[in-house]
Amino acid sequence: MPERIYGKRELELLEQVLMSGNLGALGGKFTPEFEEKFAKMTGTRYAVAMNSAMSVLHSSVICAVAGAGDEVICDPVFIFGAMAALYNNAIPKFADIDPASYAMDPGKLEEAITERTKAVIVTHPWGFPAQMDHIVEIAHRHSILVIEDCAHAILASYKDRYAGAWGDIGSFSFQASKQMSLGDGGIATTNSEEFAKQLDLNAGAPTFHSIGHGLHYNFRMNELTSAVGIAQLERLPDLIEGLKKNAKYYDEAVRGCKWLRPQIASGAVSTYHYWAAT
Repeated sequence: MPERIYGKRELELLEQVLMSGNLGALGGKFTPEFEEKFAKMTGTRYAVAMNSAMSVLHSSVICAVAGAGDEVICDPVFIFGAMAALYNNAIPKFADIDPASYAMDPGKLEEAITERTKAVIVTHPWGFPAQMDHIVEIAHRHSILVIEDCAHAILASYKDRYAGAWGDIGSFSFQASKQMSLGDGGIATTNSEEFAKQLDLNAGAPTFHSIGHGLHYNFRMNELTSAVGIAQLERLPDLIEGLKKNAKYYDEAVRGCKWLRPQIASGAVSTYHYWAAT
């Protein structure tokens, strides 16, 4: 990871939040601005900011109307998809990975689908995108919701489309070690107005307080976090280029090595939260 620098722009926006006297998201301007800019950057219609990527995954499984006895297919490399299923009393079911990329194998996904499957959570491991065209085709053919876990993969792309813009919902992380480091936080992306509204309710939308929509959570992001997010979006492309430069150095160092191979897949462009090899 290139040296992480918090600079004058973060301080400038944080001062604006503090001087406004409104640190929470309700009635604030920074969280809506952050959401709008993030959606535009990822090529999606909507973005909904929350307090963590785990909250986004939890809320995304709710959108799949998955509950007791339903199945949510996950990959076995990371635990967070399984946790999102269990938070909703659904059953996590694992589909194996492609050993060349560590991402979910589309063929294994199809083998795992049953009549009880409501969603699939596809991780883009260490910033390396899964084969989303095949995964989306298989899932939608079976009327299954596709949730992308993009915690490592901000601005990663597959076949010229950004991670988080392929599936029904994308989930991004801003935990301190990620490419965008806001301390904590997450954001959902979607092209569905219906899912955006459902996600917004779990992010503590104002209607949460005034209109009965059922039982929802209060996962919203505060204005301080959003302000830092706006500042970091402005220089994110430069940070990503630094990560790619570092990864290229490692790729060259192991070129020709028979027992250590970097992640590979046709059409995938990683943003290297970590450089990984098999």
